Amino acid sequence: MSLFQLNHRGHRLSKCAKVILRYHGTQHSRRICQLRSSGRYGVYIRLTKTGRAVIDTAAVRARERLDGKFVVHSNDDTLSAEDMALGYKQLQRVEEAWRTLKSGIRLRPVYPLDASSNMCSCQPECAGVAAGAGGGASLR
Repeated sequence: MSLFQLNHRGHRLSKCAKVILRYHGTQHSRRICQLRSSGRYGVYIRLTKTGRAVIDTAAVRARERLDGKFVVHSNDDTLSAEDMALGYKQLQRVEEAWRTLKSGIRLRPVYPLDASSNMCSCQPECAGVAAGAGGGASLR
């Protein structure tokens, strides 16, 4: 079970419970309707036969069963489930490495001034800064 998802769901349920308790005496309120139509909170709220809003414990248990599980899909039919999982893990490593690289040298997007400019002309400068040949100057 994912601890982050458990804490996040607990926070959502506590918000729902506060609103439900606030409007407990009323049969129908605009705020309850807003919560029920919300994609974030609506899955946890159901109405009783008398029209009162309550937290749906069956929906909470159903969501708890999915903690720590993610859906990875592809339009390539030749990939096995293992290959897709490995590709996803590799993607996470590449993104983490890129975030680390970007945060260290403070890269920002570089936009060409005209249509004939080439983005490849910027790459040697970035590589020089990353290798320490930038002379202490930061990119602007």
